[in-house]
Amino acid sequence: MSYIRKYRVNAGDIVSTSEFYFKVEGSGGKMLCNLCVGDDGVYYYRAKSQILSPKENKKTRNTFDGFISMENLTQLFEALRKAQLGTAAENGALRIRRERRSVIIELDKQS
Repeated sequence: MSYIRKYRVNAGDIVSTSEFYFKVEGSGGKMLCNLCVGDDGVYYYRAKSQILSPKENKKTRNTFDGFISMENLTQLFEALRKAQLGTAAENGALRIRRERRSVIIELDKQS
């Protein structure tokens, strides 16, 4: 189980954009990553980036390490919904894990 260790909402111009920054900590207490969820999608920052600390500056917030567009996220969750995500997750058949530089989502339909 992962936890949100720290977060910040950057409202900027509330009408046009808002961003939610947070640090994700694994069950062992180790930092997994920093994420920013915005209108365009999800931005990934490596675990040691300074996006939520007093050392933050314009450059650290603009240099993300990965990006998933909202369009791709919508397709992913639509596919998981069609694969009966709710039922599978209740039975423990949905597994999300990190392997090297990838996040792997597995759905075991035989469970």
